[in-house]
Amino acid sequence: MKIGLYCPAMTRIRGGIERLAADLAWAFEEQSWSTVIYTHNRGDAAAVTPVYDLPVSAEVVPLNFRDQPEFGSELRHAIQTARPDVVCVMDVVPAFWHFIRAVKDLNIPLVLSEHFAPSISETNFRDPRVRRAAFSCADLIHLLVPSHADTVDFEDRDRTHVIPNPVVPPARRADAVGQNVTRKRFINVARIHFAQKAQDVLVEAFSSIASEIPEWDLLCVGNAHNADEERKFRELVDRFGLKDRVVWNGGLEHDRLYDALSESQVFVLPSWFEGSPISLAEGLAHGLPAIGFEKCEGTNQLIRGGANGLLAPGLGDPRSLSRAMLQLAKYPRLREAYSAKAEEIKQERAKTRLLGRWVGLMREAKEVTLPRLSKLGSGELRYDDAVAARLSGEKILGDVRAISVPGKAR
Repeated sequence: MKIGLYCPAMTRIRGGIERLAADLAWAFEEQSWSTVIYTHNRGDAAAVTPVYDLPVSAEVVPLNFRDQPEFGSELRHAIQTARPDVVCVMDVVPAFWHFIRAVKDLNIPLVLSEHFAPSISETNFRDPRVRRAAFSCADLIHLLVPSHADTVDFEDRDRTHVIPNPVVPPARRADAVGQNVTRKRFINVARIHFAQKAQDVLVEAFSSIASEIPEWDLLCVGNAHNADEERKFRELVDRFGLKDRVVWNGGLEHDRLYDALSESQVFVLPSWFEGSPISLAEGLAHGLPAIGFEKCEGTNQLIRGGANGLLAPGLGDPRSLSRAMLQLAKYPRLREAYSAKAEEIKQERAKTRLLGRWVGLMREAKEVTLPRLSKLGSGELRYDDAVAARLSGEKILGDVRAISVPGKAR
């Protein structure tokens, strides 16, 4: 069997979806399946090398995704050439529509895998029903968190599967107390992207308490979203005079990332929005108490305030975040207590078990003999007219808009 996967940045950024796609490719190879991974190169023809190791049975097809009729034909041709038995799109609503258009009469089962919180995903379009219309076209739906299933139309729930992101168990547990280290540190693992990952909020929060905790540093790990984000991050660190206290390591190979986690004391993820962040789950699995914002969907599903970490009140507030960081920095016994609870996630996110569920999901998709999109125009799909109208236009994403986060300044 051949599985077609889409992830946004397999040749550009070591992100969570890309990590999952690589893990799935290896799991599929164990089944003697092959994988073709479609990914967005953002017009960079040189972006051809996968950011994660892949099995020899996996092929990567970089494409410049854009809302133009010729791209629809280009994507369709790429799918027809590879001839996958199942196509699974792992991203957010706009990407779903590219593939709905591409496979609509190819008789290939379609799995839509949503990797943002539903309330955020719905803001991609002026009409929030566009997300539900996309799901009505899917033969199977994958979500990351059980509560997200409540946002799917009742008629689609029997085709909906919830599989959390898997985590590789660490070989070495972090020392959250930091008894044997001279300098302690907060760690943030996320691509440098102020609009989502909010490292600007993090650096400002750390700057306001740095003088009170002179033995603490901040380590940021992750690729920059683009050159402008890298420039802004470096300028911000310089402006706050933190060049000796804030370190950015870029993206790290998995073993080096796990070393960095095991040598840290507190994990901080101040994102504006998430799906179910793998990096946060990995930090918790190392026994790191974690800090995030209470109103960040995805983050607040993993951090249990007062149990395995702290949820700073609000969203995007440097003062609120700094208070939580200061509290954990100053009270080692609190870090110790939260650390014991944090690593319980290792059982919940056992990699072998969860990848096995993904294999089962693909087997179920392969058994679909009449894909739902083949019924388009028959009146059987609840959003039949809306789907047909969208696919008939030259621009299927003409009403897409930037993600909007409540409370975030534009």
